[in-house]
Amino acid sequence: MYLSFEECLMASYTPQDYLVYFAILLVILWFFSNIVFKRIEFDDKFLIIAVPYFMFGLALRMLADVGVVERSKLWNITPGVHVVTLVAGIIGIGIGLLIHKKYGSEYWKFPVVAGTILALITNYHLAIHINHPLRILYPFVLAVAITGVIYLASGASKRTEIFKMPGNIAIIFAHMLDGSATFIGIEYYHFVEEHLLPDILIGLAGSALVMIPLKIVVVLPILYIVEKWRVEEGADKTQEYLILKFVLFVLGFGPGLRDAILPGTLM
Repeated sequence: MYLSFEECLMASYTPQDYLVYFAILLVILWFFSNIVFKRIEFDDKFLIIAVPYFMFGLALRMLADVGVVERSKLWNITPGVHVVTLVAGIIGIGIGLLIHKKYGSEYWKFPVVAGTILALITNYHLAIHINHPLRILYPFVLAVAITGVIYLASGASKRTEIFKMPGNIAIIFAHMLDGSATFIGIEYYHFVEEHLLPDILIGLAGSALVMIPLKIVVVLPILYIVEKWRVEEGADKTQEYLILKFVLFVLGFGPGLRDAILPGTLM
């Protein structure tokens, strides 16, 4: 059963919700910084672990969006879906560390295998509801074009050269995907914005196209501040800097990928 667009994406979050979600995010960041990353490194192996759990959490959320499972803040929409995904990942890493301690096998192998199984199961159930796969490409094409313009324009001065760094251009693309998918979803497929501030701004502007420049004027200054802090504090390879960049990417790419895929699930 498919939900209507109004049921799929509604401006349903309240200011109290945002306070709760921000508090949960702070707890998660503290937990990973002070517990998880005291036992493992934030490195390429961790990123390999993160990918299948990211795809698992995304598919779990979208199964609720398309009506396969009933929407619940406890486990399949915000904030519950993030908690479920992180708990699954932490359990996988914990078992991987135990296997490493007992048998010497690299810790990351078990969580990758376990996460991949979860991702395959949930994404299979999601894939059978994708009826128009080509629609998923439109936001990606627009996001690539906008990111390309920003990349070329960033060579105009030494201050803006930081936006051409691989990590930063990936973050910019992630948020351009989010803005592009929101614009296309609302303007062409009649989705409704679910977040309060964007919903207000879209109403004032009269078009969801405003989400793209809004993303630009928010993301670029944040990246500039982060890179300035990196230089001033010598934080180039610090755990905090890497985690912050990772979080910035996920906050854009997760919603962007979800909003890009949803039009493809329409009948």
